[in-house]
This record gives sequence, C-alpha cells and structure tokens, in this order.
Amino acid sequence: MNQKLQALLVGINDYVAEFIPDLKGCVNDIRLIESVLKKRFDVPPNQLRILLDSEATHLGIKKAFREHLIDPAKAWAAAGKPEPAPVFLFHFSGHGSQAKDPTGTKPNGLDETIVPHDSRVEGVFDIKDWELGELLKELGQYTDNTTVILDCCHSGSGTRDTELVTRQCPADMRDQPAPAPSTIKAGTRSTATAVDDDTPDNHVLFAACSNTQCAQEHKDETGSETVVYGAMTFALAGELNRLTPDPISCRDFHKRVANQIWQWYPQQTPQCEGARDRLLFSGIQPQRELWITVTKVEGNECWIDAGSVHGMDKGVELEVYPASTSTVTETTKPIGKITIESPDATSSRCSIQPGGEAPVYARLKPLAVTQTDLKRTVCIEVGDEKLSAAIKQRLSAADMADFVKVTDDKSAHFLVTAEGDSVSIADLEFGLSASNLESLAAALRKWTKYKNALAIQNNSPETALSGSASVKLVHVKGPAIDDSNEASPAITEGTQVRFEFTNSGTVPLYFSVLSFGYDGSVGPVWPTRAGEHIAIQPGNSVQTGAFQLGFGPNENRTEVQEFVKLFATRSETEFDMLHMDARGKQPGTRSTPSSPLGKLLQQANMGSGTRLLQPVEVEETEDWTAAALSYRLVRK
Repeated sequence: MNQKLQALLVGINDYVAEFIPDLKGCVNDIRLIESVLKKRFDVPPNQLRILLDSEATHLGIKKAFREHLIDPAKAWAAAGKPEPAPVFLFHFSGHGSQAKDPTGTKPNGLDETIVPHDSRVEGVFDIKDWELGELLKELGQYTDNTTVILDCCHSGSGTRDTELVTRQCPADMRDQPAPAPSTIKAGTRSTATAVDDDTPDNHVLFAACSNTQCAQEHKDETGSETVVYGAMTFALAGELNRLTPDPISCRDFHKRVANQIWQWYPQQTPQCEGARDRLLFSGIQPQRELWITVTKVEGNECWIDAGSVHGMDKGVELEVYPASTSTVTETTKPIGKITIESPDATSSRCSIQPGGEAPVYARLKPLAVTQTDLKRTVCIEVGDEKLSAAIKQRLSAADMADFVKVTDDKSAHFLVTAEGDSVSIADLEFGLSASNLESLAAALRKWTKYKNALAIQNNSPETALSGSASVKLVHVKGPAIDDSNEASPAITEGTQVRFEFTNSGTVPLYFSVLSFGYDGSVGPVWPTRAGEHIAIQPGNSVQTGAFQLGFGPNENRTEVQEFVKLFATRSETEFDMLHMDARGKQPGTRSTPSSPLGKLLQQANMGSGTRLLQPVEVEETEDWTAAALSYRLVRK
C-alpha cells in the first residue's frame, strides 16, 4: 500500500458507570487491528492514534477525531490534495446503545449511539449518531477516502445467547442535550451514517450487525491461550491478512467478512453502507457491472448470493469470471459456467458445468432475470424490406438469443417501426439510429430486463407472506390525484407525493423498493442509503420523504406509465443486479447519470436532486413476497 493511512482506533472494555457491563475483547480488537495495519500495510506508529479505556472519554474521542483525522485531512486539502490521497480510518470497539431523541425527528424516539468510557455519569452522555455524523461530514469536506468500522451493537434489542457479553447496554432515557438547529435531521438507522441527506456518501461504514441485533464477542482458541475479540474485528483482521495485491471493493471485502461471521454466529448480520463500491482504503470508485458472487463450493456444486427474489430459476445458466472482474467486455473470457439447481429466496445451489471452475468469490453474469418469459417477442413493422431484413439479422445474433425472438404476431411484447432514418420501439423508445442498429439491440435488451424484473413474483404455494406487504401513494401537495382508474391513478406533473409501505404480516420484513421509470431505468427508492437494511415490524408502516413527479427535459409525450415495486424478504438482500440507467447499464460511480431514474439512483445514494421523484424535503427463513404500484404521469 503506497498511500498514507491515518487511523484513530478506540477500544473500551472498562466503563465508569457500574450498571454498564464491562467487556473483554475491545482492547484486544485494537491491538489486533494495530498489528495488521503495521505489518500488513506498513503504517508507522505516528499515523496511529489509539485510545483505550480511560483515554476514550466522550471529549477524548471527539478531540482525537478532530486532531488526528480532520486536521490532517484539512492540511492535505490545503496543500492542493497531492497524490497519493491519504486514507482516513476510524475504528470503534465497545458498547453501542441508544439515547432519548430530544428533537422528535427519529421514528422510534431514540438516537443511535456509541458509548464512551465515562458515559452515563452525571453530565456525560453517549456520542449520538448526529454527533459522529457531523464529524464525518466535516471530514468529508476535505476527503472522499474515509472508512469507519463499528464493532458494537446498534440497538438495545436482542438476547445474550452466549457466555460472553454482547456489545450493547440499555438505552439512556435521561433528557439529552439538544443538537444545534443545523444538525437536526431525519433519523437514520446507523450511527456512522447520520449526516444530512444532501451530504454525499463519501465514506464507507463496516458495522458489526444490523439495527435489531447484537455484536458478539468471539473466543479465538487457535493459540496456546484463549483470547477474546469482537467477532467483527477478528473476521475483518483475518480477511485483511489474506488480501492479495488485486484491488477489491469494500462491498466484496464485506462479503468475505460477513461469510466468516455467519459461520460462527448465524444471527449476526454485518453491514456495509455508504460508498461501498469504492476500492478498499481508496477513493477510487470503478464502474461495477457484475454483482452476483460464489459464496461456497463443495465438490461440483456451489452456492451463489442471488435467488428467486432476484429472478433466478432452476435451469438458468450463469457465466463465471475471476473474483477481480468488475465489468465484462468482448475480450473478457469466462472461466466456467454454472447451472441453478435449487433457488431459495436470496441464494441458490448450483452445479458447476464440466470443464470449468467456480471458485469462492468468483463473479457471475446472468443473461437476464427470469421468472417470466425469458425471451420477449418482437414484431417488425418496417416497410423498407432491406431495413427489415437488417433488423431481423441483428436480432438473431448470439447476444440477442437469450432476450428476444422475432415473430409476425402483432400482439408481440415489442413492436418495432421505422420512419426516415430512425427506428422506434412503440410506446417505449424513439429515434434510434437505422444506420446503426446497435442502439435498437441495446434498447430491446434493456426493456426485456425491465419487464422481466417488473414481473418477478413469488408464486410458490408454500409462501406464508402472500399479501403481507403493500405500497400506496400518499398525496402531499399540488394537483389532486385522479384515482378514477384505481389500477393506475393519474398524477399531474409537479404533484408532490410520498410512498407508504406497510407490513401487515406476522413477522419482521426487510423492504427494498425500486422505481421503474418510463425511460426503462430502474433505481432504488427506499432505503435511501446504499447497503442499508431495515427490518419493518409486523403492523408497522414507513413513509418516504416527499417526492415531486415530473417529465424529463427531452420528453415530448404527454402521458407515461411508471411503477414502484416493493420486495419484502425475511432476510436481508440486495437488488443491485436489477438497477440500470436509461441505456440499460448500471450508472457509473463517477459520472453524472443522464436518465431521469439514473438521477434518482444518484439522489437516493448521493443526496443530489433529480427530475424524477424529486425530493422536496428531508425526511430467518427463506420466504419473500412482492407488491407493485402503477401510476400515470400526465402533463399539465
């Protein structure tokens, strides 16, 4: 590693307040991470600031954060940001908890907190999510290269199911000091991500567990003595030591850590939030196309982290690429193929085809999501016989074979027409080049993926979740919604709405909500933080902030149809493989998305405004279900 790494490491075993249980492994965590940084990454001692036990007070942590992280970042920025850009790391091992929210903005009335050594005595409080968020926000003014590691609990729930103490303590229900007006904001789940919604995700968070779980302490019995660590820190340190020279994204590194923790503690689900497609300990965010990975291999079988909720069905084939592959071009060669044998909700058991390989962490390329007709039919109504023949020839090429088939039936899924030097897909895509039919082929691939994703449903007769999740529109401001057509109400451009999602079932569900734009793009609506997973309890509803609906600047149609689709799962899952921009590609992490919903994805993940759904204010088992909402957007 040729970059300077500036790290603040905080570990607390001993607490002043008698009712806060002491811990055993937090100081060991810091010594372990210190050793890895020195030996594996050649970090000199003067770039490490370590606070242990009595040093890690409320004021001490804040002071060290400013002196050891913010001030050096500010000095680097003032010097013109010379390369290589330094890495800034904050690691906290200790108790996580909650405290009474004095602003009334948090949905559950509680702030997420980390617990300093001297907290809970008279006049001393936890460090709130918004306090840590403000520090990260200030640090983010000078650098995009910040990593946060929290090996602590995110809430006061959960059970102590081992002889070791979990890293949580009861919520502090004392009256709390209120933040300054500028820091009052809508609640966020995670301590390290509570920054204003207009602040970019310029840091990445590795958290030990989800908001409803506890962080376990772990016994390492590999040596002559038993040593206690945090399970998260121990797994993370091990994976850092196993890294090869090949670059790895934070997302992929997190998967490796999480897979290790799940083997020890199946009920602890580590999180990775924020700029997770950035390379580990780097500000670089490369284009990322391949999302699915191999998680386990046994003989000629493997398991992957995509299942029926993503549109994976029995018999589907996927190409296998090396773990370091991020995008596939014409020159990228697969190392094998696998076939899905048994899809669960969020994972699948697959067979490895003879002659190839599928090692752990290998990347996979699905041809398209399934669960409906994988091939969509295309009817070509073009008067020019030469052009019609050229279109048919292009659509019969190998790269289209898994997406469309040409038919003379005018009731086909897609109708292709021509006028002058352009071709169009009726009601969907207009003005494509007749002299270069690559744009038509790309558009048909995109719309096939779009329609297949929109059609994904859990049709299993054994599902217990059918009807358990719903989505509806809530009018906020502007012209009244015309709901005379209940199946697809009409909304005049400029109307402000919220989307409300309800869990009417009997078990907690994780909601992931996508918007399907009229331009064929698909992006996230809720949660709004990349990598965030929030369990909605039975009988509860959640609303988004207010969004303003409108047309893109180059759109001439007076009415279009759009969809919002909710996936509800019993376990945490990701839907990145369904995201795409108006070109059918995943939007680049450094470029500005050009499509309306590509801009929504940027808004949802980066806090910037967008044409579509423009925000106007801040605000265990394998089973799943889905629900969709359709509406028509109408010009004034």
